[in-house]
Amino acid sequence: MSTWQVDSTTLRIQLRMAGFNSWQVGSTDIASAFLHASLEGDVLYAIRPPQVMKDWNLFKDDTVLVIKRALYGLRESPKQWEKHRDVNCD
Repeated sequence: MSTWQVDSTTLRIQLRMAGFNSWQVGSTDIASAFLHASLEGDVLYAIRPPQVMKDWNLFKDDTVLVIKRALYGLRESPKQWEKHRDVNCD
């Protein structure tokens, strides 16, 4: 499987070329993309909602959520997203 990462030297060269050629440059954050990937395996993950959501009365203080999808920051999420992406991309 391939990894979709760009080293810093390559990124600097590409940005420099874009500057010289007046190209437009953009980026995106794919943190929410992880939510498309299901978590696989025998482990269940239970999380507490963020405090701000409790402050807004969206959840009670003792609420615990069991997640079924990969979340940004979860160690397994990049691998699960990679599997999901490879299966769903042509």
